[in-house]
Amino acid sequence: MKIKTLIIEDEEDGRIALEKTCALYAPKINIIGGEKSLQEAANFITKNKVDLVFLDIHLGGDNGMDFFKIFPDPDFQVVFTTAYSEYAVEAFRTKAIDYLLKPIDIDDLQRAVKNVENAMDENKADAQNDKILVHTNRGYDIINASKLIRCEANGSYTTLYFDNSSKTVLAKNLKALEEILNKNCFIRIHRSHIINVNYLSRIDGNNAILENETSVPISSKKVDELIRFLS
Repeated sequence: MKIKTLIIEDEEDGRIALEKTCALYAPKINIIGGEKSLQEAANFITKNKVDLVFLDIHLGGDNGMDFFKIFPDPDFQVVFTTAYSEYAVEAFRTKAIDYLLKPIDIDDLQRAVKNVENAMDENKADAQNDKILVHTNRGYDIINASKLIRCEANGSYTTLYFDNSSKTVLAKNLKALEEILNKNCFIRIHRSHIINVNYLSRIDGNNAILENETSVPISSKKVDELIRFLS
């Protein structure tokens, strides 16, 4: 499992050094972006699925601690990276999972990544308990909603698409299905489409691009709603 990671670091040398260290000693880290300010990072996160943020505390005119004012309850993990040890106590009062002091020690980095993996596994285990009973064209099925990528309306029926590329048809319209799905994970982005945001890779204009590269249309009035949901 690759950990999709954003680095928030205003010094390019520091970002490059962290990327190289991760490549050598934390191969499960997949760096998908690097931003220099909190606002740039917020814009990136609203458009891309992120598992982990490496967050510097001194960011030019920004204080990294203010990141949690933008994302008070993030659905991703945060690891602080800083050259200033005096911030350690304040950092652990936030929802950050770990704190790395620069220059970053390899053992400390690997410990932090392990903590992130454990947290992600716990979240996945919680999601796997999200099972629902549905009426399909075969009778009644119990489906694991955590494996459900998206739902597409087809008149009074709905087609469900799963992460193993299988699909099934429900004798239930999209509105009825919307009412029973976990509202922390699923959002209706179009009159004909519901997506599981855990499988959302990025937003490209008026299209939601899922991890399997499926493009799902977003209605114009739903774009802002989706961005707020992700924030």
